[in-house]
Amino acid sequence: MSGKKEVIAIRGRRELFLDDFLISSLSKGAKRVLHHPEFRDVVMSFDEGKENSNCTNYVSIVHDDDRYLIYYRAGGRQPTSVSGSVSKYFLCVAETRDGKNFSRCKVNLLPEAPNAVLNNAMTDDIPPSPEVNICPAVSTVFKDTNPACLPEERFKMLVADESNCRDKLHPKKYNGLYLFVSPDGFNFTRKSKERFALDKRVFYDTAHQAFFDHSIGEYRLYMRHFGMIYGSKRRNIVTCRTRDFVEFHDCQILKYDRKFHQLFKDGQQLYTNNIAPYFRAPHIMLGFPARYYDSEKWDNTFLNLPDLDLRTFRANYSLRAGTALTETVLITSRNGLNFKGFGEAFLRPGPQTQRSSWTYGDMYFASGMIPTASDIGYGAPDELSFYFVEAYGIEGCCRLRRCAIRMDGFASIKFPAAWGRMETKPFVFEGHRLTLNLAGGAFGRFKVGFLDEKGKPIPGYSLDDALPSTGDALDLTAFWKHGCDVSALAGKPVSMVIEARDCDLYSLQFVAEPEPLNLPELGDNQIILP
Repeated sequence: MSGKKEVIAIRGRRELFLDDFLISSLSKGAKRVLHHPEFRDVVMSFDEGKENSNCTNYVSIVHDDDRYLIYYRAGGRQPTSVSGSVSKYFLCVAETRDGKNFSRCKVNLLPEAPNAVLNNAMTDDIPPSPEVNICPAVSTVFKDTNPACLPEERFKMLVADESNCRDKLHPKKYNGLYLFVSPDGFNFTRKSKERFALDKRVFYDTAHQAFFDHSIGEYRLYMRHFGMIYGSKRRNIVTCRTRDFVEFHDCQILKYDRKFHQLFKDGQQLYTNNIAPYFRAPHIMLGFPARYYDSEKWDNTFLNLPDLDLRTFRANYSLRAGTALTETVLITSRNGLNFKGFGEAFLRPGPQTQRSSWTYGDMYFASGMIPTASDIGYGAPDELSFYFVEAYGIEGCCRLRRCAIRMDGFASIKFPAAWGRMETKPFVFEGHRLTLNLAGGAFGRFKVGFLDEKGKPIPGYSLDDALPSTGDALDLTAFWKHGCDVSALAGKPVSMVIEARDCDLYSLQFVAEPEPLNLPELGDNQIILP
């Protein structure tokens, strides 16, 4: 750690290893790896009453006190070999308290369904009506955390006007968004007097994400962009900022690291974005875009994929409906504009089964995530559940399936069996104890050492003073010969060296809690086992 280097103030924040923000070097076989959620159960089927939808998508999950509200589109259908496109879309709401058991809310506001909260008629007063095509199919909801937000506007909904996508009489009239607000998440009213359209290259026929960013005191908005990348038109993501959803500024296309950006040259497109702060580390934004890939060719390779009859029918009325495939990827940012992307899919379409997978529109993540009890039981730590739509465009109805991953478990620093090494950049912290979200084994071990501003081991806190430890928990404590109290180093520029074997490190955090209980002493009358 020679020379003058910038010192990072991490204070008591949780730091994940999704990027190189804190990492100075990885050596001796240590490397960053992406992890993947595991498929779980189906939590909802969109087949009740008038829902009858085989193209449900753009699901919003909103944390509301001790429950989560789930908003989803219903009513509309994609044509199949038997039925054509029928009925209008409307927006419905359900709830869950544990992320596993879902029930439809009974709000009884609209005739479409007892749990409907938005329909086309809610903008009938916008003249001239032929130029307005409000689309409950393309609506996203979020809960406003702005401290200045009025109570009657705590829930906000972005609703699309898809006029230029659906109305051939007005091909040059660009579409846009309307803002709806609600005090309770059920009774929504339109606040926007006029729609806002930010850029002619922004397409509004997909999910639009917004949230209040406390670090800048403004709202961030993320939408789909459709413009030239590497000489071809590609779907991508654009962002802007606003204080009031009236005036917008700083509209820019997202910037990616070189390796991820080059995937656009090979045909990668990002259809949705699902970008929001990670609730366990709000300074880190996570995005789960639906990656869209279209071979644009109808050939024998599709014989390897399921539902050939349906795929053929789709390709006959729209080639891309038969040739395009979708999955979910992971992107992450610390400033809302510059993102690191993981090229490997975060969630692939999965095993080919009779669940109607591997289709265009499949595997779109719902926006939001829910901490859920581990299926292991017996006190195992909670995991993170995500939700995605499957069976898109089939003769029956779509389903919402849960998938789950370890808390903070998106990516890790993986240490090999022969001891790997990670060294951090200089930082200052607050707290008394260092905890690590780490998965080790019986043979696995980790130890932590601190270095001073000159890169020299700090006596009492060096690797030589560390006690090698193991375990598999969200908050393993690092120990040295003197114990685990690191408060003597708080507020001082230090760097950290972690050496470990056969384990995965997901995140770390300095906490204010005092040292845990002392280890009990053993008696003298031990039995010698064979």
